[in-house]
Amino acid sequence: MWINHPRKKEPDAALTLSVYAFAACLLKFLGNGVTVGDFSFGTVDASLIAALLGPTLIAYTARKYTDSPDKKEV
Repeated sequence: MWINHPRKKEPDAALTLSVYAFAACLLKFLGNGVTVGDFSFGTVDASLIAALLGPTLIAYTARKYTDSPDKKEV
């Protein structure tokens, strides 16, 4: 399921992946140390959060500021 870009109204891969990474970090943080049956959420540390959020948020931010709607092809 893709999330649409707010201005272009078309699917945006960078926005979608950054939202999914944020949701994964949030679930991991809320389930810190919880075990359900045979499945364990484990523990949360800064390197895990950075590994999930860092690349996708950096890519989205970079793309947001480089894909200017005012650019015109010459």
